[in-house]
Amino acid sequence: MADCDIGFEDQGRPGVGMKYTAVLYVGAWADHDGLIIAAQYRVPPDRSIFGALNAANQYSGWRNPGGRVNLRYPLFQLIAAHAETLFQLKWAVQHFMLILQTHKATMTQVPRYDLHCHSTASDGMLPPAAVVARAHANGVTSLALTDHDGLSGLPEATAEAEKLGLELIPGTEISVEWNDHSVHIVGLQINPVDPTLVQGLDEIREGRANRAERIAAELEKVGFVGILDKTMAYVGNPELVSRAHFARALVEMGACREVKQVFDRYLTPGKPGYVEHPWPSLEKALGWIRAAGGVAVIAHPGRYRMSNKELGKLFEAFRDLGGEAIEVASGSHTPEQIAHFGRQARHYAFMGSQGSDFHGPDESYVDLGRSLPLPDGVVPVWESWKNN
Repeated sequence: MADCDIGFEDQGRPGVGMKYTAVLYVGAWADHDGLIIAAQYRVPPDRSIFGALNAANQYSGWRNPGGRVNLRYPLFQLIAAHAETLFQLKWAVQHFMLILQTHKATMTQVPRYDLHCHSTASDGMLPPAAVVARAHANGVTSLALTDHDGLSGLPEATAEAEKLGLELIPGTEISVEWNDHSVHIVGLQINPVDPTLVQGLDEIREGRANRAERIAAELEKVGFVGILDKTMAYVGNPELVSRAHFARALVEMGACREVKQVFDRYLTPGKPGYVEHPWPSLEKALGWIRAAGGVAVIAHPGRYRMSNKELGKLFEAFRDLGGEAIEVASGSHTPEQIAHFGRQARHYAFMGSQGSDFHGPDESYVDLGRSLPLPDGVVPVWESWKNN
């Protein structure tokens, strides 16, 4: 076994019942280059280390009925139950590596999809070619670059993907307004030169420029003088200035220590730097994606501040307008949310998408290719174009 890295982190918090987390990445078997397995060991205090290993072997149904690891998934997250000491935890991980080695003969390289990520063409931190190279290094075989409200990163990403032998799926992420909520719709396998889509995205970006000036004016009122100039230093595409760019500038100015704190304190509804903005309708965005021959996907449904009832109404409206998929396995979703949205996908007859929503090494929920797999019984969205 090659390219093995084990990291341990003290997670001890009184009253929470978690002492350590171990993350194991087996990056490449000698004859199965690119296979990555992640095992996370979490530690409530009520089971033995042997119970932990048993839980790791049985967790979440990602095994075939015969008991072997379900090799349809290139990434596994297996959660065990208990280790009283770091030494025991290390022993457990080493023991689990031996378990994995017993399945070496059955392991084959399988496609790995990441269908949601961003580059400097919108609010990502890496140029399109660097995003593709990082995805390839992480074992991704099919990548969708889905920059916000634009397509300008696709030529560079496509050229790099061709060099590396990676499938590049053209995409975009469109901001829409539905029932007074801002919702993001990913378009996958689109024609990036379709005039209807191109014109629609041009209109959104023109509105974004105006919004950036209004955000800057509001932040100036609370003392952040020169914020627009500082923000533009972080912008890779002058046609697309986002709240994330403002957040990075505010971190530099010492307003907060990290980007998430900036959003919480300044850039969400009711905060000093938030401004209302008229995004296109859900119907209009789906029309653009359909005109470009693409598949429409509701991005990261677990992040919207909606009740289950409201989400149900969104799913119904999306389906009735011709929407075909939801992002079941987002980098921001917990395993419980992935299971929940898997059930929702089956209920509404949606296909399921998966993606990291990667923006950069220090600003992402997970790295490229590291989102969890789709639950059993969810039809993968890529089957819609693989079968055509």
